[in-house]
Amino acid sequence: MTIWRNDQSAIIGNYGGEAMIDNRTQVFDVAMKNARTIEACLDRLAMMGADHELKLIAGRLSRLTFRAAPFSEETTSAMRPDPLPNCTARE
Repeated sequence: MTIWRNDQSAIIGNYGGEAMIDNRTQVFDVAMKNARTIEACLDRLAMMGADHELKLIAGRLSRLTFRAAPFSEETTSAMRPDPLPNCTARE
């Protein structure tokens, strides 16, 4: 198993569930740091009056919001295609 740290170096080894939880925390920390960076960029673009660029970023963030939403069991079952009906041969 490879565990990635914030500094992008890897520790290789066989770790239990505790390492997985730590890895989730580290990935979350990276995501939050990047979110703060995006916030700062949005503020600067707004001050510059860069409406077109802000519109492009808003679209991308909208798609990311959908991806970041946790799925409930109802949502995942609704997204699955319906199984094919049983086909029987006519004689």
